[in-house]
Amino acid sequence: TPRKKKTVPTLAALHTLSSSPRSPSHPSSCRHPPSPPAAACEDPCRSPTPAPPLPGSAYRCRLPLSVPPLESIEVKSSRVHHGPSDCEILPTRDSRIFHFRVRLSSPEGPSHVNASTVVAGCKCEAVYLPLQSSPEIVVLVTVRRNPDLEGDPKVSTHMVLLDKTGSPAPSMGTGTATNMDNSIPGLIGCYILIARRDEVKANCVVDNYFVVLCSVDINWTSPTSSLKQELPSLGHDLAMMWDKQGLTDVSFHVGGESFSAHRLVLATRLSVYRAELYGLMAESKMASITIHDMKASTFKFMLHYIYHGSLPDAGKADISSPMAQYQHLLVAADRYGVEGLKKICEDKLCCNGITTDTVVSMLELAVAHVCPKLKARCFDFLTDGDNFKMVVTSSEYLHLM
Repeated sequence: TPRKKKTVPTLAALHTLSSSPRSPSHPSSCRHPPSPPAAACEDPCRSPTPAPPLPGSAYRCRLPLSVPPLESIEVKSSRVHHGPSDCEILPTRDSRIFHFRVRLSSPEGPSHVNASTVVAGCKCEAVYLPLQSSPEIVVLVTVRRNPDLEGDPKVSTHMVLLDKTGSPAPSMGTGTATNMDNSIPGLIGCYILIARRDEVKANCVVDNYFVVLCSVDINWTSPTSSLKQELPSLGHDLAMMWDKQGLTDVSFHVGGESFSAHRLVLATRLSVYRAELYGLMAESKMASITIHDMKASTFKFMLHYIYHGSLPDAGKADISSPMAQYQHLLVAADRYGVEGLKKICEDKLCCNGITTDTVVSMLELAVAHVCPKLKARCFDFLTDGDNFKMVVTSSEYLHLM
């Protein structure tokens, strides 16, 4: 016979007694069940301040037993135990994941047991409701925000029963989010797991205990000041101004292409351009400057670095031979004194540019443009006997000698 779909009650409904009159046929349901013994999961370090009460509302459960209110479920810590306990929280190496280990209560057992822990600065409480007169049991996980932390917390929680081997058993029951009452102070998440008692007992209970694997992921979005939202960095604005070619006042002709830029930005970033554009050189009076002995793509990449502080993404750059382009960029960076760009190119060539076919030209490049790291890397490559035998017979090496 197919099982009926479980109805997930709201949080206020789960944690309040019905305020309406009960039927005389169920005299035991018209009063709160007794609170569990203090020794069950009591922590002597726990603050005596009770949890704030929840607003009252009626809940007519389809089961013939009411659920105790949240204010009657006192917080119990699992860190200190004296003797056998009805519940405990077992931490894992991941601070977001813990095991809620619970004794499967007998019909005469406590009406509820609970324990708490802290995840990402927020208090997480796990509650077990045996529902003795019902064929089902309920496990709740609630998350309360820390008033000392600023920001907007986003809570994601997963709950699943573990079978006798310690493996997740989603067929037995998994947690789902339940509706929250916005008037409950500090509550930022509530999740419920409902499972059949007989199935849990048959498949999940070991030594009269079952375990629920709980994962609580809390992401805090730091508050951002309106000033930061309204005013991006100056560097970002300058880069966007160059990308959109706005307010440019000088152009460069390189390899048959023209590139517009801003005199003040170039002069501020590079001393070579400061002398060229604002000094006594003829270029200071020219609106258009022609650059020889440089490829258009190389100059474009250098301008991008000057404005952005980085090279274009590899996916956006149209480069047929990246290592050759890094060689050209290194020469241009050395020519205009762009030391940061020169270092980037040297590192790239050291990592991926040295082969038996290129080591000679790399060594020449390193010597001509004072790149000690690249020079040392070339010599390291040549110390390998097999590499040296292949290089020494090449025309490039003979020409170098």
